Amino acid sequence: MKIIIAGCSGKMGKTLLRYAIQEQAEGRCTLVGGTVSPESPYIGKDLHLIAGIEGKSGLRACSDLAPLAASADAVIDFTNPDYSCLVSKMCSQYNLIHICGTTGFTPTEQFHFERGALKHPMLYSANMTLGINLLVKLLQEAAKKLDPSSYDADILEMHHRHKADSPSGTALMLGQAIVNARRTELTRYSTADEVIRPTGSIGFSSLRAGDLIGTHEVIFSGEGETITFKHQSHNRSIYAQGAFKACYWMKNKPAGRTYSMLDVLSN
Repeated sequence: MKIIIAGCSGKMGKTLLRYAIQEQAEGRCTLVGGTVSPESPYIGKDLHLIAGIEGKSGLRACSDLAPLAASADAVIDFTNPDYSCLVSKMCSQYNLIHICGTTGFTPTEQFHFERGALKHPMLYSANMTLGINLLVKLLQEAAKKLDPSSYDADILEMHHRHKADSPSGTALMLGQAIVNARRTELTRYSTADEVIRPTGSIGFSSLRAGDLIGTHEVIFSGEGETITFKHQSHNRSIYAQGAFKACYWMKNKPAGRTYSMLDVLSN
């Protein structure tokens, strides 16, 4: 499979780039190229240099996806909502597979972004790790058994100081899993609101500090007991591993809907 890494000079972009180079060395994919922003100092730089790998790849970072798209099968994209929407349009134009892990979409942006799935194969997940997606399944089972009138649900998440969105996309994904199981709407609760907590609401707490990669803790608190689920990412390569697993799984999948990591794990 011929793959482009979008935003290859960011924290996650470099991780994806290194993983792509490793996968290529093992014969599982072909790295077609990587994109960076028009203002990036990495424009024209060799992809091995950007990834921090010795030697030369013969591929240079560019700001325009179009020249790469004609010779690619898929784009892996962990960038930002604006750029991911642009990538989606390009994937529709060239019928590329779009694997996207971008977070921070507004509901309107998310709606317009996912309309691209009607025209090209798209898999979207706020978190592509095996552990988080298994946690989603566990939370759905727990939420069905733990009545919201008796058990409050809270989600604590921690990330590095440069993460822009809060709560994290993964935290919202976990919250959505709970309300889906309970067949209710997602209502956020915060002590800053200075109101009595509505029954069934979900509390979100965020910490942004240092170089924390990602920790998510889901707490169900009832009379006399507390049940806690926790997932911690030790390095970013686990996200890249999930993204490439999703990319390979998406080969020959038709357009028409947005696939998720739960689809990948169900096979």
